[in-house]
Amino acid sequence: MSDDRIPYQELQEQLQRAEATLSALRRGEVDLVIGETQPLVVRFKDLVEEKDRLLQETDRLAKEWQTTFNSVGDAIWILDAEQRVLHSNKATEHILHCSAQEVAGKHCWEVIHGTTKPIPNCPLLRTKKSLQRESLELQLGERWLKVTVDPIVDADNQFTGAVHIVSDITGRKQTEAALQNSLQEKTQLIRELYHRTKNNMQVIMSMLMLQAEFTEDEQTRDMLQGTNSRIHAMALVHEKLYQSQNLSRINLNEYIQDLAQLLAQTYRVTPNKITLAFDLEPIPVLIDIAVPCGLVLNELISNALKHAFPHKQSGEISIRLRRAPDNELIILTIADNGIGMPRNFNYGRSETFGLQTIVAIVEHQLQGKIVFEEKNGLTCRMQFKDSHYEARV
Repeated sequence: MSDDRIPYQELQEQLQRAEATLSALRRGEVDLVIGETQPLVVRFKDLVEEKDRLLQETDRLAKEWQTTFNSVGDAIWILDAEQRVLHSNKATEHILHCSAQEVAGKHCWEVIHGTTKPIPNCPLLRTKKSLQRESLELQLGERWLKVTVDPIVDADNQFTGAVHIVSDITGRKQTEAALQNSLQEKTQLIRELYHRTKNNMQVIMSMLMLQAEFTEDEQTRDMLQGTNSRIHAMALVHEKLYQSQNLSRINLNEYIQDLAQLLAQTYRVTPNKITLAFDLEPIPVLIDIAVPCGLVLNELISNALKHAFPHKQSGEISIRLRRAPDNELIILTIADNGIGMPRNFNYGRSETFGLQTIVAIVEHQLQGKIVFEEKNGLTCRMQFKDSHYEARV
């Protein structure tokens, strides 16, 4: 038979605890004792104090949130799952001229647009579908507003509402419009500058051509014509810039083709005698690259047209434009299948103005390299970078 009796010492300790608890109850220090072997002593006063403390903290946090909510300069609404306004801040009155009572329970489109259904491209409906931030800029009278909507989702990522923000962006739009007008004015002025520069160059060209007609000396006439074609090459750059949407760059491939055809007309080339062949990759370049390229091309093509095909013999001038695979260099090749240069001709020691001009422009202004090859005519190959200059407009 087992002995279920409690040891004397443990029983004595339980009695002492019980007597202490009863004494505390009599003195009002505790309000309730729960349990028998290990009683839990509860003071209602402590519970009430804790409850009061939690209520006060909750009230403080609510006021802090409301203060922050009302301090934001944008109109903020908290919407429910049916897209109705649950809460709104004070900025609603300033931006939308509606009180919190007037917008409460309404759909956002009723307040902003005065419609009974969402507008096309409604950011709220897009947010409800995408569960991502969506926005829309709209004009109401003379004011511009930006509506931004962020979704509120539950633990299962289901749409339960949204944060709807309306910002007055009228000032920003006015600044953008002023900047756009200023940009258009400056663009027009730059275009006018290009146009006038081209016109001034054409006046100079006309004067040179007039002078050439009154000059009997053949060498002087050739010099005037050469100067005229150089000016024409530069004028063509300004004409291209005037016509371009980009006021800093022109398409080098289009410029090369137009310049070559222009020179062919200048030197009265018979089309079925000397043909121009183009293999040009589209490459936009700055005016700082286009002008020296034009001057070099003018010299090379002019020389080929004048000297490569004597006695009216037929031939071809080919121009190839490529960007190197590393995208660093532009490679321009001008070749003809004419008679080539005289035997033992030294390109490095040539004293002709045209060749000196070509080498100087390529090596110094374009900071590139140029080589001449004689095989089935004359080939000139030059390469240069277009990263030495930056756009200025």
